[in-house]
Amino acid sequence: MAIKVKIRIGYTDYVMDLDKAIHVIEALAGAELYEAKFKPKAEGGTTHWIYPQDAVTDNNAETHITILNPGFYNLAKLAGKPPLG
Repeated sequence: MAIKVKIRIGYTDYVMDLDKAIHVIEALAGAELYEAKFKPKAEGGTTHWIYPQDAVTDNNAETHITILNPGFYNLAKLAGKPPLG
């Protein structure tokens, strides 16, 4: 069984194989940041920016990788999706 990891990007956690998580981090490291700030038309309208990032953890979004114990992964997978509410 491949090593499973939990990767947190911003406020969302994803589970994937370690090699795929490394590809995601490498892809994000080379990405540019996009930002849009809404303004009413009377104030000039929405403005958009695309600019380089200094690091993957820039822009207040933290990225973490945590290795998951295989037993924990299997137990959580067996539990499935949590109920709504």
